[in-house]
Amino acid sequence: MAGQHHRLLSLALLGAWCLPADSAPDFSGAWRRDRQRAPAFAFGPPIWTIHQTESELTLETGGQHFIFRLDGTENEYADSSLGDLPNFIRKIRTKARWDGTRLRTERTSFAEEKNPQSGAIEIPPGAITIVEVLQLSADRRTLAVDHSGFRGKPPDLLHGKPYDRDSDPAVRRYRDVFQRAPD
Repeated sequence: MAGQHHRLLSLALLGAWCLPADSAPDFSGAWRRDRQRAPAFAFGPPIWTIHQTESELTLETGGQHFIFRLDGTENEYADSSLGDLPNFIRKIRTKARWDGTRLRTERTSFAEEKNPQSGAIEIPPGAITIVEVLQLSADRRTLAVDHSGFRGKPPDLLHGKPYDRDSDPAVRRYRDVFQRAPD
C-alpha cells in the first residue's frame, strides 16, 4: 500500500512539473483609447503600438519609443525626439517587471545638461516617472492600464508656484482603457 501511494505521489508531482507555467501575455498590437471607458483627463496620446518579444517590449506612442527589458533590468538610452539641442542631452530610463499576468512599467524622460562653466553633466530636478500597469482582458481585446506617476526629485517651482505634490497632475492615479485596433 505504501509503495502504491509513493508511486501515485511521484506521478502527480511529475505531472505537475510537466504542465506549462502561466505564460506571460503578449501585448503586441495597435491599441486605441476607449473614450467611453477612459477618463476625460487621461494622459498621453490615444493610440499605442506595442511590439513584444520574449525579452523586450517596445511601446510607440506620440512619436516616442519606450523600450522595456522584460527581465526586470533597467534600460537607459538617448531620446532624439526633440532633435539636437546644444549642451542638452535627453534620455529615457525604463524598467519593467511581471506581477503574474500584469506588467508594471516605469518610464522616466530626463535631461542631462552640461554645465557651461565646469563641463560637468547635471540632471536637473523635475523629471516625471510614469508608472503603468498593463493587463489584458481574457479575450485579449481590451488593455487596461493603471496609471500613476511621481517625481524622484521634485522641482522647487512648478508652473511658477512652489511645488505641491497634491496639485501636481503628473502624480494623478487613474485607469485608462484601450481597445485592440482592427488589423
